Amino acid sequence: MRSPATASMARLEPETLWCYLPEHDVIRHTLRSCYFRLGTMRERNGMPLAELEADLALVDKALALAGPAEDPNVLDPFREGHAALLAILAAQQPSYKTAYRRAAALLV
Repeated sequence: MRSPATASMARLEPETLWCYLPEHDVIRHTLRSCYFRLGTMRERNGMPLAELEADLALVDKALALAGPAEDPNVLDPFREGHAALLAILAAQQPSYKTAYRRAAALLV
């Protein structure tokens, strides 16, 4: 059985999202929430690096879904989870430290 987030993504991913149509912001919001939820819902203690990176890819996908006509602050609720995931990755893989610092700077 698929989760509601997975089912929503399967239905909405094929949609063509036009940048300046406000009615597409709802689709963007739904997909953004689904990607973020799936990328942040697992317990990360002891999780292998590859799985953490897969979660990061989902969170990055969520952050990339901001439309140019949307309020710039639309991503603010997602930034803390993004920074937290990058902190865990940076602890395992030093190459993520720069990305973590950039993400953490956006929280201020």
